[in-house]
Amino acid sequence: MMAHIRCAIFCQKKEFSVAMLNRKKSTLDMAKKRAWK
Repeated sequence: MMAHIRCAIFCQKKEFSVAMLNRKKSTLDMAKKRAWK
């Protein structure tokens, strides 16, 4: 049971970090587009 809870927390953290990376990437793309204009 404890291992399952630990895995769930780990998966949540992993998904959160991936979402943060995607957000950073999208903001970088937006900045690049602004720079091009």
